[in-house]
Amino acid sequence: MPAHGPWAPIALDYFRNPKALAAGLHGRALHLASILYAADQRTDGHIPPAAVSVVLRDAGVSPRTVEYVTRAGLWLPNGDGGWVVHDYLEHNDSREVIEANMERRRAGERERKRRQREREREESR
Repeated sequence: MPAHGPWAPIALDYFRNPKALAAGLHGRALHLASILYAADQRTDGHIPPAAVSVVLRDAGVSPRTVEYVTRAGLWLPNGDGGWVVHDYLEHNDSREVIEANMERRRAGERERKRRQREREREESR
């Protein structure tokens, strides 16, 4: 199920995934931290260079761990010195979809409130 809020989907067999196994314990921690970072920041799976230290800190691992996730194929270079989480958008909604859904919900809420105010005005007459 795609991400729709302050969470990200993780496959139930994640710890048996060959790439996750190849990354090792610290590599899995970094990979999971990067998925959560990307979902929270709506980066479509991109980990910009300035955010790598944040994700490393979140995972509690050393910079050397980047080598583990890249060697395992969990992170791919994105061409600007940062990384992209492999297949992120296959398992998560894009920023565009998330923001469109949020706007649709906000518009629905505004309409609901408008109808409620209208009913209250009718009832007070």
